[in-house]
Formats: sequence, structure tokens, C-alpha cells
Amino acid sequence: MRPASLRAALFAGTALLVLSGCGDKGPPIDEAGARKIENGIQQGLDLYLYDRPGMDVTVEGAPKAVPAGDHYDVTFPGLSIRLGDQDPETAGEDGSTGTVAKVGSTTARVVPLKDGTYRYEGKLPDTLQIVGADDEQIAFKIGSSRVAGVWLPQYDTSVDYELKAEKLSLDAKDLEIDNFGIDLIESKQTSTKKGEGINAVDAILSMKGLSIAGNGDTVKLDGLSFASALKDLDLPKYMAVLREFQTMSKAMAGKVETPAAQHEILAKVGQLFQTMGAISGTLTGTGLSIQSDDGDKVALAEFTYGSDYSGGAAELGRAGTSFSFRGLSIDPAPEMAWAIPQSMEIRLRADKIPAAAMGKALLDVVGAAPAGTDEDEASEAQQMAAMAAMAAVTEAAGKAGTTLTADAITVTLPAAAASLTGSATVVPTAAKGVTADYTLVLTDLDKAVKALSAPSGGAIDPQQMQAAMMLGMVQTLATPGKGSDGRPTHTLRLLVKEDGSILVNDKDIAQIMQAMQGQN
Repeated sequence: MRPASLRAALFAGTALLVLSGCGDKGPPIDEAGARKIENGIQQGLDLYLYDRPGMDVTVEGAPKAVPAGDHYDVTFPGLSIRLGDQDPETAGEDGSTGTVAKVGSTTARVVPLKDGTYRYEGKLPDTLQIVGADDEQIAFKIGSSRVAGVWLPQYDTSVDYELKAEKLSLDAKDLEIDNFGIDLIESKQTSTKKGEGINAVDAILSMKGLSIAGNGDTVKLDGLSFASALKDLDLPKYMAVLREFQTMSKAMAGKVETPAAQHEILAKVGQLFQTMGAISGTLTGTGLSIQSDDGDKVALAEFTYGSDYSGGAAELGRAGTSFSFRGLSIDPAPEMAWAIPQSMEIRLRADKIPAAAMGKALLDVVGAAPAGTDEDEASEAQQMAAMAAMAAVTEAAGKAGTTLTADAITVTLPAAAASLTGSATVVPTAAKGVTADYTLVLTDLDKAVKALSAPSGGAIDPQQMQAAMMLGMVQTLATPGKGSDGRPTHTLRLLVKEDGSILVNDKDIAQIMQAMQGQN
């Protein structure tokens, strides 16, 4: 398991967030303070940017800080990163190996404050250039940008900052991309102190006006945003564990595939997770449209995805996830348009999750292969450990009474709608290991059956007829009624009882199946 995504995120923020070791005093602005800033930046570059298998990093020069009256003018060096294959036998036509990404240098205005923190303001590099193994040229350009925030040397990070970049473009003719543009990217993160070292951190990253065109196809997205929140971040512990994690990762470069290394990495990730308290994030997109060169078009008015977790280092945790979309349209309409949802919403949550037991089980599986064993022996050892881990987690879930709840699962079709709510609980003494109580409400079911039963274009669609027959059977089982909007409904209640019996509207499902088979 490679912690690549975490390190990539750290690298992306390094340009302005590596002022570690910059001192804990404010003015005077002098050469000694400049050297301290330079040393702090260099320490950060050395820690986060290093060679590893599949990636060679070259820092082009050294950081430079110059006293300038009431502030320091700080220059961050450019970077050259070679990714991918380094084998000369598979080099490009010009003898080069891998793909090279070049990031230009940038500058910032840095002001030491009286409380020992540093206020900074600067800009992102104007251009990111990528050169492929066969000399394919890609240039990512930023029209204008601004990055500003406050650096906390005591925590070795910046938790309050804002970023704005406008008129982003991509020159990628070698990839047959005719046009790529983003009107605006903004990001803002703020923190609120809740106690000694405990902070609530809220962040939002948004993008507006994405357009991509190539080979006659176009993709447009009006807006995309990601909002996240950490309610009880233990900042000192988080940063301490994060630095340990990065130091460990650097020492393990090229060895992360070994079970021992994976075990250490997972353990450290678990420690990071435990410092965050409650965490949540929501991705929202609006105005998505995709059009092919032959005129076919798919559009989506809005889509969202969210997740949350609370529990931190506690034995039990709580997690939730959600997904929704609305305004789906397809032109021209496909043959099975009747089965394509126009909108959907899913909201699920799990309570009393045996988080500690699950974390231990995962570590037990990863660390089950003894050092020096071959791949087959390691796989067999981990399979045996996985069986034991599954049993342990199931037992812990039963003791805790873990519950999975569907707060809402709704689907809207052209001719009908469906909604499912309810919950299931792990019960060790239950015949099926769980008890459950779910309610399914179907709206305009009669209308849907009628629409599906009608011939389409003079011919009977077998799939439509099969769906109509299935919904017809549901009609006979469901309880008719009306919704709050007056539309006709059919309701099914599903119960899984402790004795193992399954009831649908108080009728045993085994008897229902026997009756259906008798009719056939």
C-alpha cells in the first residue's frame, strides 16, 4: 500500500507551507531572520521532496529570503519531477525516460508577527510544463493567482489560508485536446480554537467554468466544490504524527511493498485518523454536460457525494455517506429510457461501529506474513488471518449492536418513484445474525405498470413486459394508500426477525414464494 495520495497532497502545499523552523519571534527584519527562513524552507523541501521508485525529484536551486523593510521577499525554487519508467531500454525516441514535470519558481512576501507566527502572501507558479518520453508537450498555465495565510511555527503548518487562481488553461495539442479552461479556482480554510491544541477546521475548495474540447467532443461543468470540516482536530498530535509518518515514508522509499512496511504505514495512518475527532466532506457539482461529435448529449443539473465519521480514538464510531443527483437528461432518449432515473438520493449511516476492533483486524491481516516468506506463503498467511479478523469484527459488532440505517433511498423514474427507509442491527443471537425493519414505498405504481405494459412503437419490448409483470406481483403484495401529495402509493414492509423468519407485510416470504411457484 503506497501512501502516495497523502504525500501528493503534502507536496502540493509545500510551496508556501514549509516555513518550519522560522523562529518564534517577530521583528527585527535582518539577515539572521532571513537565514532562519531559508533553513526552515530547505528542511521542509528535504523532508517532503525526495527520490523514490518511479519518481526522481530535482530542486532547482535553493530558497532565498531577502530583508525588505518591514518584511522578507522570499523566493521558492522551481522543481523538476521525473515520473514513471526509468529503464533506458524503454526510453523515448530522444533517449529520455519517463515523464518530466517542471514547476517554475515563485515568490512570497513574509511578515513575522509579534506572537511568533508568520503572515505570508504570494502567488502560484505561472506555468507547469510536462514533457512526455516521446517529447509530447503539455503546458498548464495560470493567468493570475494569490495565496495568503498565517504560518504557525509551533505546529509546523498553516491552518488559516486562502487561495485564488483565475483563467487557467492547458496547451495540450499533442494529446488532441483542442481546448481546456477553468475560469476560477478558490480555496479557503479557517480554524477556530476550541481548547488547548484542539481546533475546528473548515475548508472549501471550489472551481467554476470548466470546459474541455477535443476530437469533436466537449465537456462542460459550471461548478464543482468540496467542503470539509474537522470538528475536534488535535493539531499538535496530528502534526507530530504526520512528521513521523513522512520521516518513516522517506526511510522506506522502495520498501513499501513489504508486509512489515505496510503494517507500519497503516498503523501510522490509524494514529493520524485518531487525532481528527469528527470529520466530514461533501463534493457538489452543478451544470455538467457531455456532448459527442455526433451530437449525442448527456446533462446533469446537480450531483453530490458526502461522507462523515466521528469517534476518533474511541472503541466505537459512527459513519455516514450520501449520494444524490437530479436533472438527468439524455438526448436522444435511449430505448430503455423508462428505467433510467431522473433523480436519486441515498443517505446511509452506521452507528456503534467497532472501529478499534476493525483497525486491529486490518493490522493483523497486513502483518500476518512473516518476514522472508515468499509470495504464496505470505498470501496464505494473510488469508488465514483475514478469516480470523472477520470473525473478530463480527463478534465485536454483535456485542456493540452495530446498526445500519437507510435514512433515505429514493429513486425517481419517468413513470414512478420509490423510497426505502429503515435499519438493520447486528444481533449475535439472531438466526440470521441480524434483525431488520425496512419500508419500501412505491409511488404511481399503477401508472408505471400501465406504461410498461403498453406496446412501444407497435412492438412489445420483452424487458418492459418482464418489468411490468414483476411490478404487477408487487401490487398484489403491497398495501395501497396515498402520499402527502395525494399521489397513489403502494407500501411494503420487510421484517427480518430474530428467529430467522422474513415477513413482507406480515406474510412469511417462504409462503409467498410457494404461492408464486404454484401459480407458475
